[in-house]
Amino acid sequence: MNAAAESELLHRGGVGSSWRNLGLWPALPADRDDYPAACAMLADRVAAAAGLADGDHVLSLGCGRGEELLHWVRGHGAGAAVGIEQDAGCAHAAHTLAAAAGLAPSRITVLAQSAPPLHSRYAPERFDAVVSVDAAYLLSPRVDWLLAAHASLRPGGRLAYTDLSLRGARPARWVLRHLATACGIDGADLDDEAAQTTRLEDIGFEAVQAERLDDGVLGGFAGFVQRQGARLGADARSAAWRPAARTAALIRLARPWGLGYTLLSARKPA
Repeated sequence: MNAAAESELLHRGGVGSSWRNLGLWPALPADRDDYPAACAMLADRVAAAAGLADGDHVLSLGCGRGEELLHWVRGHGAGAAVGIEQDAGCAHAAHTLAAAAGLAPSRITVLAQSAPPLHSRYAPERFDAVVSVDAAYLLSPRVDWLLAAHASLRPGGRLAYTDLSLRGARPARWVLRHLATACGIDGADLDDEAAQTTRLEDIGFEAVQAERLDDGVLGGFAGFVQRQGARLGADARSAAWRPAARTAALIRLARPWGLGYTLLSARKPA
């Protein structure tokens, strides 16, 4: 599937960009939908949880087509950002975007791989912050990349990422895990906030916090896709729109079973 074609439909009617995440949606009238602003708002919430500060060196997992890397440098004053992206096409697009923005490799670097580097000039204890905006549930097994993130952080560095969470009773969780697996997400890695918090503590993180963003992210994206589909007309029946429409439909199906969305943050002990 052409990710660029899907992105164009998500952005149609607004300011074009290469943002691609579920977004954090404020309560606005339908005619004021702003997809890139919602994407940036979710990134900003992750940045706040990571305590990004001027000059920080940031490792961004699942950086997509690179818009968030520019956001860390230009919007949050990061001294340098290294992006990890397992989709080679998206990694190439992110590299091209950074070059077109006039940002040298010393400011933005994109690595086409699926996990943080453990043995390179970027690690260990290289980064002030490790972040992931709406990509953690695609990185599996969860404990492996969290261990790598811990190793990549300097002492006192912070981790912040968003992830799917389970909120229902045990039978509902079984349904959600199997539904996730059918969608290409490792359902065995999905868990509730208590287990997610414990996993971070077991790895060695401290000051673990969890913030629920169910309505603002899951509900917001599903509502946006429904409204945008109506605006797209015949293009809403195109192959390019199917991934977004399918994601929104799955959200509406899974939320009554207890699917949630959580922002998790933690600190590596100093």
